Amino acid sequence: MTTYDADWAEARPLLTDLTTPLEYLAKWEYATARRQAAWPLYRIWPQGDGYALEFAAGHQAADQVRSLLASDTESESDWILEPPTPIDEPVTVFDMRWDAEARTVLVHADDDALLRVGSGWQLVKVPLVFTRVLRDRLLDARDTEVGNAPLLLAVAGVRSMPSDEAIQTASVDGLNRDQEAAVKHALSQPVTLIWGPPGTGKTTVITTILRTCWQRGESVLLTSHTHQAVDEPLSRLAHHLAATESGWTALMHGHVQRWGSRVSETLRRDRVRDLPTVDLLVPDDRMERQARGRRWQTVANAVESLADDVEAWQQVRRDWLFRGLWTTAGEYWPLPDALRSEDRTRLAKEAESWKADPSATFADGAPRIVGATVTHAFLSMADMDWSPDVVIVDEVTMSHMPAIAAMALLAENRIVMAGDFWQLPAIRPDIGQWPTTDRASAARWIGRDVFAVHGMSPEHRHPTPVLMTLSEQHRMAQPICDLVNAMVYAPDLPLVTATNPDLPVWPDAAARLVLVDTTALQPTAVSESGSWVNPVHQTLIAALVAELIDRDETATIGIVTPFRPQARQLARRLVDAPQVTAATAHRFQGSERAIMILDPVKLGTARHAFLGDTTSARQLWNVAISRAQRQVILVAPQSWVGTTLPARLVRYFQRHGSVVDASALLAPAVNPAPAVQ
Repeated sequence: MTTYDADWAEARPLLTDLTTPLEYLAKWEYATARRQAAWPLYRIWPQGDGYALEFAAGHQAADQVRSLLASDTESESDWILEPPTPIDEPVTVFDMRWDAEARTVLVHADDDALLRVGSGWQLVKVPLVFTRVLRDRLLDARDTEVGNAPLLLAVAGVRSMPSDEAIQTASVDGLNRDQEAAVKHALSQPVTLIWGPPGTGKTTVITTILRTCWQRGESVLLTSHTHQAVDEPLSRLAHHLAATESGWTALMHGHVQRWGSRVSETLRRDRVRDLPTVDLLVPDDRMERQARGRRWQTVANAVESLADDVEAWQQVRRDWLFRGLWTTAGEYWPLPDALRSEDRTRLAKEAESWKADPSATFADGAPRIVGATVTHAFLSMADMDWSPDVVIVDEVTMSHMPAIAAMALLAENRIVMAGDFWQLPAIRPDIGQWPTTDRASAARWIGRDVFAVHGMSPEHRHPTPVLMTLSEQHRMAQPICDLVNAMVYAPDLPLVTATNPDLPVWPDAAARLVLVDTTALQPTAVSESGSWVNPVHQTLIAALVAELIDRDETATIGIVTPFRPQARQLARRLVDAPQVTAATAHRFQGSERAIMILDPVKLGTARHAFLGDTTSARQLWNVAISRAQRQVILVAPQSWVGTTLPARLVRYFQRHGSVVDASALLAPAVNPAPAVQ
């Protein structure tokens, strides 16, 4: 890492100010997560190869954990078993899974630690220790004066950096004018800030930057708050490189890596040259796949030396039973009690398959392109002697400024930040909750994202030379694009549509915007765990999803609600429909669905930031609506009046969309009676 002696006089006080709010932020993140996701235990006992948990709240709690395990793939968090008194140490568990047959949650951890767990303990889902470690590392950088201080000062808006002459290249195939300008700026200027509204091709721009940096021999760290935003460009790059033998060799030698044990489902399903992409890119998966091949070969060699010696086979089986054998396709193969001729044939055939598998030639090399969430990037790189030439941060508004500052310190030459201040910000407490001595720093560095630091926010615009804008969207059908323009973008960056997604299948092909009118049902929200649920909406949405799937089982469906308990209960109802995701808007940022269903849950004049007419409300509903490709469905009564954003959305859907009576979706047997007002 290069040292910048002349710039540390300004960088030292800046880092002190950046780290001031982090101690309180870490405490708040832990306490908030603990309130939202904690389940008291009744008992714990050994079961199979792990330990089973029985919750004090019974199957209801088990189902809640099950739905989180099934749906919360984006979370940067740990599961811990927390003792009833602070005297005992908590136990971090891993490899949690749902046992469908026993209807219980199974966990793994150190056996000695789990023996301490019993009644009175609770399972808690808490954030990783990133915030506190970030504070310590930034202070270390300040005290040791190591890192790219000029880039840090430029990202924080303290000073600008000299700009290089814009790179002159031929037009890049497949890019529109805005995208091409953003790529050229990112390849030549020290700081690039890309404002990319939904569907405008941030992923395409980032992938092009990655490919060009690879061609130029530059190393790159790609980070984001979300797994999807990291995995999609990496997958595209891997497919591009695999098209040539030199690129394939580079992949097989670990020159492109994905750090972190959790990745998106998109990457899990992806394959490159018939090899699972996670095995190709994730170092832990590479090692595990090589180990699986060696295990199978070892057992096959042992069996080849056996005649009909039953005792010898039993010894081989005992040696390998709990480590298991896995086929090249990723299927588990249990070792049989007795070794039959067909088993010998299977062992020999699969051993040959492993020999021919390209993963057998995996080699460890220094990475040139690394993808990781911001959390894992920073925690992993702290222990590595690797400094990227370029750092790319996507979904940048979802990361607090101290984390962006840390990324700037890591980069040798350039940093590229992409996002949209009309989408969701990082989760944080109100500034007034901070200790009095920390509030000014919190307002500067936690209350503002990097766009606001550079003069761009929903409230005002200040032109900045580092800003590049994207305005041609390739996701939403025109009526959906018109809606998000009317809601947030039209005054400053009106989006133009360059796509024509598939037509809706319900209620008719013209219904891009649909209001499911719940007036006749009179749904009422019910308080739960300090939040809200709406049982009538749950029943209605389940029926709506069944209708949509019946007409098109391939369509992906997202259900957005502002309230976590409602999202969890919907996820439990729909757990057997893998193409359906029910969650709050934070889960959806950076992704897209064919159909989005909007569930405000609490109707009328609700006192809630997301149901009012605040900037937060517009950011939430903008994310929810702009995920959709072909259709948006709003569940609400036509009678919703007022000046709140949801009330105005109802009127917009009435004018520009289709209205369907909710009662028509419910069979008489499940049609709920009107709630008592």
